[in-house]
Amino acid sequence: MLIVVGITIALTANSWYAGLKEDQDEELLLRQLQQSLTVDQEQLSNALSNLRLAEQDIIAIVELLQSVEPFTEEFAPYFNSLIRYQVSSVQSAPFETLKIRGLGLISNEALRFNLSSLFEDDVPLLQAMAINQTFFSLEMAQPYFFENFRRVTQEENSGWFPRDYGQVKSDGYLENLSLQKLRSINLKHIGVYERVIFSISKVLDGIEKELTN
Repeated sequence: MLIVVGITIALTANSWYAGLKEDQDEELLLRQLQQSLTVDQEQLSNALSNLRLAEQDIIAIVELLQSVEPFTEEFAPYFNSLIRYQVSSVQSAPFETLKIRGLGLISNEALRFNLSSLFEDDVPLLQAMAINQTFFSLEMAQPYFFENFRRVTQEENSGWFPRDYGQVKSDGYLENLSLQKLRSINLKHIGVYERVIFSISKVLDGIEKELTN
């Protein structure tokens, strides 16, 4: 009888310690996710703000191309928004660690679902958008700019300016380029940023609730 009781106590103690270790591992991983996603959320919010500013710059370019007004060098900075691209990402290392350990380590089912949705559904959209922006800039915008624009390095008006204003206004390529990027920003990029930021907010809210319980 004493042997049976001793074994039962030992098994109970082992189970308790295993549960405690699992709780500690979950808390550690949640804090890592919280830290990395908080940084990601701030960076993505800044990137979205920059994208909205770029949208306004490109609208100004289109309006100028469709007007009879000539370009002046004060417009040089506007063209930066057409030729530049920004690559935004979400740190995936904590989630990859979680997948190795097993998603079941996260005890809250809703939080597990939101984490999976963020990293497996939303983050790939961000990655695809980065590829799209990079291709647009490197393959479509930059070759045209290098051939038809000159670099302006004045402190207040640093940017790009047409070598031949009449040519870039009449060839149609610059306007099509501007309209294409504007459509991408309006129909895809802003929506992707908003979706990922919203998903991160849901995950962070869930993590905060778990850590304060």
